[in-house]
Amino acid sequence: MYETILDPEKLAADVVDTVRAGTQAPLSDCVKTARIVFETLLQHTNDDVLRKVSGILVNFQPNLLECFDARLLGTLRDRLDDWLSEKAELSYSISQQDDAYIDDLNTFSNVAEKTDPRIPQAVIAVNDYEFLYKLNNLYIMDQSQEVRLASIRLLSTLASFLPTVICCLIETKLPMVLAPAITSSRYSKEEKSLCIKLLDMMAMSGQEFPLHHLSCFNDVFFSKLSNLHDDKSAIQLFANIYANTPQEVKDFALTTLRSNKNANFGQHLIDFANLKGGLPSITLLKELLSSSPEEVDDLFYRNDLTVASTVVSRELLNSEKREVRVKCLECIGALADLGLNDYSMRDAVENCDVVGEEELIEEIKQKLNQ
Repeated sequence: MYETILDPEKLAADVVDTVRAGTQAPLSDCVKTARIVFETLLQHTNDDVLRKVSGILVNFQPNLLECFDARLLGTLRDRLDDWLSEKAELSYSISQQDDAYIDDLNTFSNVAEKTDPRIPQAVIAVNDYEFLYKLNNLYIMDQSQEVRLASIRLLSTLASFLPTVICCLIETKLPMVLAPAITSSRYSKEEKSLCIKLLDMMAMSGQEFPLHHLSCFNDVFFSKLSNLHDDKSAIQLFANIYANTPQEVKDFALTTLRSNKNANFGQHLIDFANLKGGLPSITLLKELLSSSPEEVDDLFYRNDLTVASTVVSRELLNSEKREVRVKCLECIGALADLGLNDYSMRDAVENCDVVGEEELIEEIKQKLNQ
């Protein structure tokens, strides 16, 4: 009688795939569940194969081409690819078949979000990211709001954990579509939110926008974006675009804010800097505080300047990034020029240690000691 020889690696992979297919839980949770099951079994039996499987699950690595998620995403990609080609041939008109493919787009997004990011990376990288570019064109061109929403949801999901997706998309026409969509009344709240998220990821990526895209970041864009001040993601986008675009765009942003005289934006910018800190928001805050006293009165409520002094003083002492600490020093200097002088400012400047900025520190100390 022959005894079946079990392959520990295959058994581990099959069990993880079975849990993943049956529960739709994130892959990491499925691996953890499988490991707990095998550890429990080992409490009741001293089987060598089970012990090996348990060991494999400690540092489990999925087969990026053959696991359950890879097969499912590959099937979805192929099915969607045929539909995307057909949509292009029909000039992206609304089709009776759209509903089924909208479900496929949403399923792709859900699976990609829950699995090892290397798996969707391998699936969409086929043929030099042809599927990704087709998906991008679908969002830009399609006439159905439901199709656009599902496609931008998938693009945003992929971009959130795959830097190569941002590198591909930023070179397309997509940024020039996202910018006006954010401030248009034609789009749903969810779609606008996804547009903000995706454009923000592009701004934070460190990759420069192509020069011909910069025209979409104009006074109209910044004016409407600043009016979304109660949306923290809009504040973050404003700050990130300001921090990561050429001077001509920065000038549009500052000129727009100063002419709009929107103190609510200033209030929410300080709140955002208080919650998340970071160089972009502190940089924008510094530029606004360096405006003329009359402009600062239009840009901020007086009580908010006291909050700002507390925020930048704290960040000056706590931030691990030299660039942030330097901007905080400059903010404190600007606040001192406006007549603010409190204990938090004096204490932060007295106890800060920013190498190479001794002259600036001494200058601010003198302002605070006047």
